[in-house]
Amino acid sequence: HFLRQLASAMAFAGEKGLIHRDINPSNVIVLPQDQIKLIDFGLACPLGTDDFLMGGNFNYLAPEQIDGEPADFRSDIYSLGITAFQMVTGQLPFSSDNQAILMKMMRKSPIPDPGKIAKNLPEKLRLFILKACEKNPKDRFQTPDQITDYLGLTFPGRGSLSSGLKRENIRTIKFEFDPDKENDFLILQKKIDKLVKKTDGISIINSGDKIITTENNVLWRQKQDILQTKEIEVAAQTDIGLERKTNQDRYAMRCFSDDTILMAIADGLGGEPGGEIASDYVMEELKQLTDIGCTQTAKDPSFFFGKMDQMLCALAEKNHGLNGMATTLISIFIKNHVASWCHSGDSRLYLLRKNRIRQITQDQTLARFLIQEGELTKCQAKQHYSKDVIDQCVGCQDVTPESGKIQLKSDDMLILASDGLYRSITEEEICRIISQFPKPEKAADALIKLSLDAGGKDNITVVIGKIH
Repeated sequence: HFLRQLASAMAFAGEKGLIHRDINPSNVIVLPQDQIKLIDFGLACPLGTDDFLMGGNFNYLAPEQIDGEPADFRSDIYSLGITAFQMVTGQLPFSSDNQAILMKMMRKSPIPDPGKIAKNLPEKLRLFILKACEKNPKDRFQTPDQITDYLGLTFPGRGSLSSGLKRENIRTIKFEFDPDKENDFLILQKKIDKLVKKTDGISIINSGDKIITTENNVLWRQKQDILQTKEIEVAAQTDIGLERKTNQDRYAMRCFSDDTILMAIADGLGGEPGGEIASDYVMEELKQLTDIGCTQTAKDPSFFFGKMDQMLCALAEKNHGLNGMATTLISIFIKNHVASWCHSGDSRLYLLRKNRIRQITQDQTLARFLIQEGELTKCQAKQHYSKDVIDQCVGCQDVTPESGKIQLKSDDMLILASDGLYRSITEEEICRIISQFPKPEKAADALIKLSLDAGGKDNITVVIGKIH
């Protein structure tokens, strides 16, 4: 009944040539006799307006709005579908503390089936939510009138939700809730979160039939390693940062039997423990490469990236608690003074030569994609939200890494940096520190300390290689 009224309000606005662009529960008022009012048309715009700026409550935006495309009726219908999902489940379909991974899920992942969360949900209402929230606007309801024609009467009722935690010494617990009481879902969610979030120092994900566990990250709070060969001296260091509970950054350094050197950084996305599992998984694969695998990966690193992308997606598909897990990845293979690199995400590769620093990789962000598509100018992108949103990562289902080669010279310095480093200090400061401390381990330590002194909130990781 409420949804039919909201659709009617949208249709009335449409008759006046307007789309709302900010449909969410905070803009819906329930009056006596269950009359609905749709309020706050402050972001409304005429149909057909080429407004590429993101507006409205972020959690209810349609994928095309996140991509900077003009909104139309179908964008409002998506927002209405997300609102309906929250109405019947008491929660949003996507959740992550990491904005980049949240945007990735909102743009590419189908919403969870609300019927599996809200028991006894009428089938017609379930199908309405799924159709309204289709990623492709062509697959949704096309007009508000189609919604009012489709929706039937309300079906009030009671229900129950089970938390099936299948792990030794954890019992299955059943909670009863009343959907007519607005606080029941919030209380229920807190109870479940308390059970599954921490148990004896182990992080737990409730993924239906399986429980994935990962030990709390202590060693990676602060860690440094050094590797020396006749061609290169390498140092790597990471720190948890000032505000993170775990360090999801990982680095790898290896010397193979043919003297090929591997340097890599993976910056996990998706929150604890998904991002940590993703970065761990990729690093372990790199560390376990055979000599033959090293040769093949160095020749075609994009194949390795694609393989990891498929494996992480398959892992997330089998364990729904890991939905959205992914990691950035940058790797370099060095042999005979040639560095072959491959990159996906926003970690960076710098080359320092004769006290001049140059960024080799490009940040694979949504802004870069929108510039390529002609939807943003470089000037507009500097102020646009998309400049901080990752468009490519390992685990995004269609990873497209960039790659290249560098002919190295004596005394060249290669610097791999996670975003936690370069977002807290400038390239000029990186150049100054490395020039001041020519030994890689001293330079790495100084960069980490400078980042922390500058207020570095995120995980901070750097790998530095000096060519002999």
